[in-house]
Parts: sequence; structure tokens; C-alpha cells
Amino acid sequence: MESESKRCITIKRILVLLILSVLFFSEFWNIPKDAVSDFFPPVPSLLKRKHASTLDSAIFNRSRKSHTSNRKIVIILAYMHTGSTYIGSIFQHHKESFYEFENLRSLMYSTRAGKVIHFLNGTSQRLQPHPDVLNVHHNVHPVVGAEAVRKMITCNHQDLDLATLANHYFPIRNPVNRHLAPFLNCQEKLYGKRTVLYAVSALKYVDNKMLKNTTRAMEIVRTCLPLLTNRCKQSKIVVEKFIRMTMEMVKHLFQSFRNLKIIHLFRDPRAMLDSQVRKGDSKAHILSTFKGRVKYMCQQMSKDRTIAKELDLMYPGQIYTLRYEDMVDLPLDTIRKVFNFIDVPFTKTDELFVKSLSRKKNTADLRKPPPLSAWRKHITAQSLSVTDEYCSSLYKEFGYIKLKNLTAVKDPWQIDHF
Repeated sequence: MESESKRCITIKRILVLLILSVLFFSEFWNIPKDAVSDFFPPVPSLLKRKHASTLDSAIFNRSRKSHTSNRKIVIILAYMHTGSTYIGSIFQHHKESFYEFENLRSLMYSTRAGKVIHFLNGTSQRLQPHPDVLNVHHNVHPVVGAEAVRKMITCNHQDLDLATLANHYFPIRNPVNRHLAPFLNCQEKLYGKRTVLYAVSALKYVDNKMLKNTTRAMEIVRTCLPLLTNRCKQSKIVVEKFIRMTMEMVKHLFQSFRNLKIIHLFRDPRAMLDSQVRKGDSKAHILSTFKGRVKYMCQQMSKDRTIAKELDLMYPGQIYTLRYEDMVDLPLDTIRKVFNFIDVPFTKTDELFVKSLSRKKNTADLRKPPPLSAWRKHITAQSLSVTDEYCSSLYKEFGYIKLKNLTAVKDPWQIDHF
């Protein structure tokens, strides 16, 4: 009797093991074998979720382990026309750094269009905007964005989606792509012509001809990817610059990255937004579009600033607030402070490079007024009024001076910031 009971227990155990094995292998065999290699492990469970709108911070926290590394990680969180290319070029020039920029752009466009994004291990995910971030500028869900950034700063680019890996913001041979050029050139060579995936049109950007042949695009990216990941892993400092990242994403990252430093870059909203008008970014020269952009940008900057203050209490010493105007007025002193913040020596080479970028001020005759900034020469009374309406709280926060009218704006003796 006792032996029969033991036999039944053994049979039950075997059956349970068989059922579990069947479940495991059925899931495993659903992944295309030709799309997986030892170099490209499966992406975290987050990416298997169908709808981005169902994601939350708990899912993000389960998708990765706490990160520890001797590599310094720096994120420049900026906004359009805040001088982020200037500060980014300084870090890119540093001999021990790896520099990337604007890698959330394709995710933003894919999210707006409700596109399916594809990963190198054969999985895919349809992106949908989160109600809290549904607007004409930034549609990337905070958790989706934070997860993508996590892969970049840990040099796990193989886990990024195909569109992100296959695009570039400027022409390949632009100096700003110096660290990315070998990877991009490799794609260009294998594809047979320039892989210009960047376009003003969001749909053209997402639905490029190369990406329509997903299998071929994956083969190209897989072949070239070590040129990117090896460059990243060999660097002592990883610097990522974004104008589409939010402090909400940073909040998710800080929970696991104790060696993460955030440079939060601001600029006078009047200058920043007028620059967008002058360069015709996204039809900013149209008044109705300009009003919507001003309202959104200053609300987002204010929200980011509020979250940054909260995070600074929780994670002291990990966020540095930087003004564009300080980089212009006192470039060497300001950049030296930034390097000190990230605990990186500011070398003579760095100093010479900053000097080569800096504008020379005319201090020979103090009786002459300083030259007007470009925005003060160009801005209209209407644009000034709109910007003042939505952004004046930021003036007070960052030491910008509200000028009463256009006459005051055009007066070179009146200063616009402390």
C-alpha cells in the first residue's frame, strides 16, 4: 500500500515536470530561430507587452536588476534650442567618453503613429500614447522611454528596437556623429546606399524603405552592431543627450543607477522659442502653432523642474541645473563646474576645445553697449507677449529678467538675466 502511494506521488511529479517542460518549449519555439543569437539575448519582459499604455513603474522595476558599474553615466536632459549640441560636443571631444544623442526620436514618432516596433530577437510591440503625455510634442510613455534609455546607458543596444538602431539624426559624416560613424557607415555600406532614415515627416521616418524589409534590416544592424556596443563598453564615460526625455523617466532610472548624473539644461524661454521660430521648426512661425508650443514647452520645463527638486532631496548630488547663458558668459568656469559635478578631470585639452567654441566678448570699451542677442533682435511684440504669459514663472526661477515691452528688449543697456 505504501509503495503504491509513493508510486502515485512519483507519477504526479513526473507529470508536473512534463507539463512545465511543454509550456517552456512551446514559448521558446515561438521565437524565430534565425533572429536570435548568443550575442542578442531576449529583451526584458516589458517589451512583450502589447500596449504601452498599460505599463507602470512596477513593470519597469521587474525588467532589470540594480546596476553597478565603474563606468560614469551622464544624461543631458535638455529642450529644443537650449544649446544642448554645444555642451554635447564638449563631452564628445573628451577622450574617455562615448556620446550619443536624440535616440528617443523614432520611439516618439512610432508612438504617435501607433506603430509596431521590432526587436532583434524577433519580438515586437505596438506603441500607444499614454494619456498623461498625449500632446503634439512628446508622446513617449515614461516607462517605455526609461526602459530604452536604460539600454543605452548600459551599452545594451542590442535590446533596442530596430528603428532606433537604424536611424541617425544628422548626416553620417557630420562631426557630431564621430562616435557613431563606424556603426552608421557599416549600415550604409551593407545597404548599398545612404541609410537616410531621418526625415521631417514622421511617417517617412518610421516607414522607411529599409525598415519595410525587416529581415534584411535586422541582418544589417546585427552585423554592424558590435561597432557601436564595443565603443560604448570601452569608454569610461557614457554621455547621452536628449531633448525628448522627461524627469518622469529619470525618476524610474534613479531607482537603480547610483552612478547616474543628470545635467538639466535650461535657456531663457524667449531665446529658446524665438530660435525655433527663426529656424522654422515644426511650423513654429505660425502664431497658433507657436502659442501651443510655448504653452507646452514652459509647462513641461516647469514640471521637470518640480520633479528635479523632489529627486534632488531623494538623490542629492545627482542633478546639476545648467543655464545656457552661463556657458556663453563664462564658458570655462561653467564647464569646469560641470566636469567637477561628474567627477571628471577638466584637462588642458578640454579647456582649449571650450575656448575654440566660445564667442569672444568685446570688452575693450565699456562705454559701448554689449551686442544684442539674436532673439532680442528678432522677437516680435506678439511673440514676446505670448512667451511672457506662459513662461514668466520660469524667469523668476532661473534669474531671467522680464522686459516690459519691445522697446526695452531692443535696448542693449537693459540686461535680460542676472
